[in-house]
Amino acid sequence: MDYKEINPQIEYFLNRRSTPNWIIEDATTTFIDLSYFSSGKAFYKVNGEYYEVNQGDLICIPKSSRRSATTDANNPMKIFAINFSVL
Repeated sequence: MDYKEINPQIEYFLNRRSTPNWIIEDATTTFIDLSYFSSGKAFYKVNGEYYEVNQGDLICIPKSSRRSATTDANNPMKIFAINFSVL
């Protein structure tokens, strides 16, 4: 595969320290969501499947996926997240 023609467009990048009541509302993504969890715990629902993510985990949610998420109020997450598209 020739990767010279891949042109990633970064839409969003952050280092989040969530509050105990942090959520992602249920919606369809228009980007690829790549998140690394540096500490804490979160619960994601992606295309009808449930996932628990913890310190050291990496989650990649494909474009056009239905997702929602919450953090563990007793162990709020800290993450590095990037949302991007590949043109």
